[in-house]
Amino acid sequence: MKGITWDKFIEIGEDVYAKTGKYLLSMDGDGNDLIYMMLQAEGESQFKDGKPYITENAKLVEVCEKIVEMSQKNVCYLTNSWSDYTDQSILGDMVAGVMNGNWIIPTIEQVSENSGKWEITTLPTLGGGEGYASNGGSSLYVTSNCSNPELAKKFLAYTFGGSSATYDKALQDHLSF
Repeated sequence: MKGITWDKFIEIGEDVYAKTGKYLLSMDGDGNDLIYMMLQAEGESQFKDGKPYITENAKLVEVCEKIVEMSQKNVCYLTNSWSDYTDQSILGDMVAGVMNGNWIIPTIEQVSENSGKWEITTLPTLGGGEGYASNGGSSLYVTSNCSNPELAKKFLAYTFGGSSATYDKALQDHLSF
């Protein structure tokens, strides 16, 4: 499923649901995580130049349309709460997968029956290709309200040596630091 479009993902999801009765994807419907990650995978954000970028954001509209389509076609189960998300998606037997930050792994690992059934992969994109996104603390930023942005940038350059290798390895190996 690497490098596919959301349309192909939806096609696969419809087939999975028809054959198994399981949704291909689940997401907490109370939050904005799925929209956020899908936008990131497209190289977009809901912010532009430090301001909300909503009404003129064509990618945001496309992403929202795909989420609606996935929900209508039984490809994505949008849960009613975080508890419903973990109960149905991870602890239950209702969905085939989730899209989330690497911090969800311990929740998945709590269920011994999940062993060997889950895999980490990239996100689909609107045009095809491997989409990448972070969700909930797996990115490092120097924010606009930082009192010493130059020192923060030097720290990041020092700790990661100007290379993404350490960061990439930490994400792939599920390390927290």
